[in-house]
Amino acid sequence: MLAVLLYFIYDSVYTPLCQLSNGLKAGGIIGILALLFALVAGINIFVHCSGVVMLIISMMTWKLAVSYFR
Repeated sequence: MLAVLLYFIYDSVYTPLCQLSNGLKAGGIIGILALLFALVAGINIFVHCSGVVMLIISMMTWKLAVSYFR
């Protein structure tokens, strides 16, 4: 049971923090903004269809951050 709990802690806490750190290195502050926007969009997609639009905007923001502000 402890191994399963540790896996869920690793999967839900440590992995997103590493992804945010990699996003900061790759895209700077705009990259972090795009990742957080994608997180909110992923949660919102289950509630309302506007989550799809938010997800597309976050992808465009990520492309902008990686391509131009690197």
